[in-house]
Amino acid sequence: MLTPDIGKFVALDDELVTIHRAAWNRMYFAGIYDPLDRTWRGTENEIARCFSSPTVVVDDTLYMLEQKLGTTLMKWQKDTKEWVMLGRMSDKVTRPPCELVAIGRKIYVIGRGLSVVTIDVDTAARVDGFLVTSSTGPLVEQDLSPERCRVITI
Repeated sequence: MLTPDIGKFVALDDELVTIHRAAWNRMYFAGIYDPLDRTWRGTENEIARCFSSPTVVVDDTLYMLEQKLGTTLMKWQKDTKEWVMLGRMSDKVTRPPCELVAIGRKIYVIGRGLSVVTIDVDTAARVDGFLVTSSTGPLVEQDLSPERCRVITI
């Protein structure tokens, strides 16, 4: 599974999920490495939808910020092996393109100008549709894009 087409690594459930992009057909697929057994196995490729989207793990749950048709926070459902929508956010608040960082049970969406939207995971799980969030405006005057920044989870 260690091929040069790995685009993303995600630590999830004490395993390492690798997201690949096959150069010959531009399709995405996923693999799982179990460090205890030192074995690789294939997995459902639906998880690979997060290849080009910002992702973050909170309490062994994978979240993805879909930015193709608006800004939508998605959650990976382990039992059904599919992405489900937690809620939509206004592009005026999130200011895409965005990156994600998690601190505790909160997800921070960092947008252009270093604007910040805070999502409480516990509150988001109880609300359907648009997410209730708190936000701060741009922190810098320049319209800097966070696309090339690297974020870490604390």
